[in-house]
Amino acid sequence: RRTISFVVIATVGGAVGAGVLLLLPERLFLLPVPALIAFATMLFGFAPQIQGWTVGREKAAALPSTGASGAILGLSCIYGGFFGAGLGVILTAVLSITEPNDIRAIKALKNLLATCVSLAATLIFILQGAVRWQETLAMLLGAMIGGYAGGFLIRILPGHIVRQFVIVAGAVMTVVYAARYWF
Repeated sequence: RRTISFVVIATVGGAVGAGVLLLLPERLFLLPVPALIAFATMLFGFAPQIQGWTVGREKAAALPSTGASGAILGLSCIYGGFFGAGLGVILTAVLSITEPNDIRAIKALKNLLATCVSLAATLIFILQGAVRWQETLAMLLGAMIGGYAGGFLIRILPGHIVRQFVIVAGAVMTVVYAARYWF
């Protein structure tokens, strides 16, 4: 039941984020991106400590309330519909705090939710005539290759290696986007 509610939240959040993107000027779209990716990377990096602290205090899951975890997930999915870069890091960070600390299960749920966000946002963009098809097809090919490669690697690599890779990738993305949009 919790997974179904997360899927609904991800789908609605993706649609809302896409709607907001279509309404905002480009300048407001680009400015917060590096900070959001940096925050998500730090959140993911400290997720075990945050979860341990919360579990120690509550003697339960890190965010036991479906309302609290749903609200955090909803905001993350609105961001994903608005700007997809770093969504995987953000969802992984959120799920690392709200769900049991099994990186493989977290990654599987992250992929499902990211797909819901992307499908909802894509549908909105198509209906509004905002899709540039040539660039979209090139990105789709890259995403498919990366998705299959990532799925293969998550099965064979130890969890701590995957965790370190996510942190490094998030840090690199933060620097790249900060250099591009802030300087």
